[in-house]
Amino acid sequence: MRVEKEIIKNEYARRIGGKTAMVVVDYGGLPAEGFNLLRREADRQGAGCLVVKNLVFRRVLDESGLSGLAPFLSGQSSVFYTDGELPGLLKSIYEFRKAQGSPSPRGAYWLGSYFSGDDLERLADLPSKEELLARVCRGVQGPLRGLVGTLNSVLTGFVGTISALRDKRNG
Repeated sequence: MRVEKEIIKNEYARRIGGKTAMVVVDYGGLPAEGFNLLRREADRQGAGCLVVKNLVFRRVLDESGLSGLAPFLSGQSSVFYTDGELPGLLKSIYEFRKAQGSPSPRGAYWLGSYFSGDDLERLADLPSKEELLARVCRGVQGPLRGLVGTLNSVLTGFVGTISALRDKRNG
């Protein structure tokens, strides 16, 4: 491999090393300014982006044990990578696609699994971790309020009964 390609390969490997999620997208038809907007959006979410040379990136994937992403590399490919959650990243890519008409996610890797096609859209529709935690909290909050109200009324009744007994004895 030529020295230039070896440098590129090492940079790819450094950037994706240890990442928990990656998305391969076809950015064909997206003007440079649009792609830069998408990169900035990904950056706001803590994700990085690489426009890759497919053959070189395939080698990086093979060496990293992520060869399941290699079939998605063809044409104009870019890779978004993050230590965060894949659904949020996919959601922003799909929202951008609705507005701009491109890019098209081809495949993804997340926590040891590979996804493509309709699975990507289903993942994008998943609520974020924060949303799920909020739903759980709301679900637990209602019964807890009921329990606190019940305990409060029992204690209030108990205190009232004790007070009435004291008044009767003193009275």
